[in-house]
Amino acid sequence: MFDNGTAMLARTALLDQWNIDLRTTLMPIIILLLIYLLIGTCGNTIVIYIYKFRFREYNEDRYFIPVLAMVDLFASVVCPTGEIISYFNPVKYTNCVVCKFFQTMEHFASGYSAILLTVVAINRYRAICRPLKPRFTIRTRRAMLLGTFVFVACLVIPSVVTNGIKMVDHTALNVTGSRCTTITVRGSSTFPLAYNILLMTACVSNLVVLCVLYTLVIRALFQQARNRTSQMLASVTVISSSSACQRNESRQNHRNSITSSGQMSLDTLKLAANRLTVMFCIVTSVYVICFIPTLIVMVLISLDNSWLTKSQSQIAGLRFVRNMFMINNIVNPIIYGIFDKKIRDEIIKIVKGRIKCHFNQNT
Repeated sequence: MFDNGTAMLARTALLDQWNIDLRTTLMPIIILLLIYLLIGTCGNTIVIYIYKFRFREYNEDRYFIPVLAMVDLFASVVCPTGEIISYFNPVKYTNCVVCKFFQTMEHFASGYSAILLTVVAINRYRAICRPLKPRFTIRTRRAMLLGTFVFVACLVIPSVVTNGIKMVDHTALNVTGSRCTTITVRGSSTFPLAYNILLMTACVSNLVVLCVLYTLVIRALFQQARNRTSQMLASVTVISSSSACQRNESRQNHRNSITSSGQMSLDTLKLAANRLTVMFCIVTSVYVICFIPTLIVMVLISLDNSWLTKSQSQIAGLRFVRNMFMINNIVNPIIYGIFDKKIRDEIIKIVKGRIKCHFNQNT
């Protein structure tokens, strides 16, 4: 009895030390996740505030931005929080309810954000590549948002069953820990494997659709720019020919006026009409760049569950890449501020107002 008790205490001490060592290894990732949480929460909250209380007029091209910001805000809170809890207890995670909740919410937040980008891509495709077709009505857009919500919810519901507390062994230390991950269902790994394959297929399909749509959109933008440039140059040539008999001064003034007007129209087109489309292209590009490495690491981890026993640098590197998809949620408000002049102007007004208020209070 005494020997068994001593052995149990020794194994508990080894498990505690293993847990502490892993937590120490993951501490830089935990700090990075806290930064994600702070930046994502503040940035998306500012975007939502501006659209809710600062914008008065309706703009259908910006319809999906506040919705994206709300989804990104939710993801910026849920995803880092769930991972931080897991990293503080990498092999001593015992709360199954908390595990299932955060895993399911992480899948939902990332899935809804990804599918919503596809909805935006469809909207931009119709606006740029099919301009003669009627634009989506408010009712249609709301139906698309609701349909996306229902689709993603149905897609992630099985994760409540497939995720939970799983025992993990460290053969060198001869101890067994517990962590939040994919588990077997009724003693079989068939259903979790099939479900993970389904999720991977949905992710890859969504990435392909996004790439195809924005490839068509970008090609159409370049074609429109070339056509307008050709039309502008042709107009200048015709006007120059017809003005050959006029006085040199009048001809030069007229030509300069037309050229300047044409150039201003082209610049306005590039900077205003297509600016939001370029912005959404960049938002989607960031998502693709960040999510593909995450997808690859998720596949590698699912094939090799021994990542907890790897070297410290390998563990930290794997978890960093695994969490790269969160970068998309925190940089979107920055992209909005860079490309959307109205948002940028409102942010500047808010900052100036806060500084002025603070100055008045101090004086």
